Amino acid sequence: MPATFTTPPNNLAKRVGSKGVSRSSAIQQAEANIASMRDDGVAYIDENLEILNSTFLSLPDGPADVIEKLYEASDSIAGTAALFGFNSLGKAAYSLCQLLSYADRGAGLNRPAVKAHLDGMQMLRRFADADPAATKMILDNLSRLLAHLAPKR
Repeated sequence: MPATFTTPPNNLAKRVGSKGVSRSSAIQQAEANIASMRDDGVAYIDENLEILNSTFLSLPDGPADVIEKLYEASDSIAGTAALFGFNSLGKAAYSLCQLLSYADRGAGLNRPAVKAHLDGMQMLRRFADADPAATKMILDNLSRLLAHLAPKR
């Protein structure tokens, strides 16, 4: 018996019309939507950078709730920075998340390493990848620092 193929009804096409939207039009619209959110997105990044800095300055000796607050703010930056053109800032924020996860797993909070990440993130935010050589140097140094502090297996 030969196989019979059926095509289910396309309910979305019925709602938007038979023409739909081309991929290029959809991409252009998505880019326009992201551009319209840029100011809010940059303000969100700046707000989380401020949370990182103020939390770090008030840090006693790294209790779990403070480490969690630092992690959440850094994770927020890591998740949004690239969307608004701060690719290297997102990478540095991700590196800080990794460093904080070491502290959370019992390695203790390395305050100078956290400070180095915060300073690097501030520079990357301020200059937004304008100087590729400086950006590379900052990210390379943070990467080496993280590798040096990684828990030994």
